[in-house]
Parts: sequence; structure tokens; C-alpha cells
Amino acid sequence: MRLLIPLFIPMMTGCYSLESYWEDVADVHCLCTEPSQKSDCQDAQMTALAEEGLLEACGDLAAPASWREMLKWRQEYSASCDLSEAVPPGADEALPEECL
Repeated sequence: MRLLIPLFIPMMTGCYSLESYWEDVADVHCLCTEPSQKSDCQDAQMTALAEEGLLEACGDLAAPASWREMLKWRQEYSASCDLSEAVPPGADEALPEECL
């Protein structure tokens, strides 16, 4: 098990994609706004992104925030579901032109 942890951490830090970022945002948003229907809410948000072609066009791009920043945001926001903390890190960055 000791070997797996050092191998796993570099993979996580270098591979945090925009699709994973969107999944995390949807997960936390749905946890706070529709906890009893979290799975359906998350599926609906990801389906909307897929239907707009954003997952296919941009899902593999690097996320606008690191997974560590997202983990911190997730913990802070989901702890109280305070809407003043609802904006995830990197959300103000514009999508690359190929995603529009």
C-alpha cells in the first residue's frame, strides 16, 4: 500500500481535468441545493454540459483550479452550504475559445 500512495498523488495533481472540475462543482452544488435528489441533480448538470458539446470539446483540458483548491472549497462550502461561498475557485476564468 505504501507504493500506491506515492504513485497515486502525482497522477491526481497532473490530471485534474475540466470535466472532473465540472463534476466536483455539480456534486457540491447538488449536495447543498438538492440533497435528497443529489444523484439526479448531478446527472442533469453533466448531461446539460454534454448536450452543449462542452464535455467532448473541453473535458480533457486542464481545470481552472487544482484538485487541492477544489478539495478545500468543497470542504468549506459543503460544511455550511453558505451561498456566499458557492463560487468555486477558477470559476471566473473564461473558457478557451475552442470551447465556445
